[in-house]
Amino acid sequence: MRKKVLIVDDSKFNREMLRDALSDEYETAEAGNGVEALEYIEAHRAELVAVLLDIVMPEMDGVELLKILNEKEYMDTFPVIIVTAEQPASVVEECFDYGISDFIRKPIKNTLI
Repeated sequence: MRKKVLIVDDSKFNREMLRDALSDEYETAEAGNGVEALEYIEAHRAELVAVLLDIVMPEMDGVELLKILNEKEYMDTFPVIIVTAEQPASVVEECFDYGISDFIRKPIKNTLI
């Protein structure tokens, strides 16, 4: 069974770019916002090896999803890596407080993944 990464971003282009970059090594699943991501994680968390998470999204943003994942202690199950254009230091600090593994700023280049 291939390792599965959940890509959470409201931009279809960004999800496709990350999916293409990871497709040789990982199976990917996608969610367009935190609500969809939480539903997927609830159903498939045992299959996940990582979550790539945007911050700014409709319905439920990445920080709110992090809060829920932290409360449910899912952050110990798989690493969460923030991939976002959001830059304020306070947001970065808050994400690390919730237990993320890393923070990557967009735009990213396919050669870096």
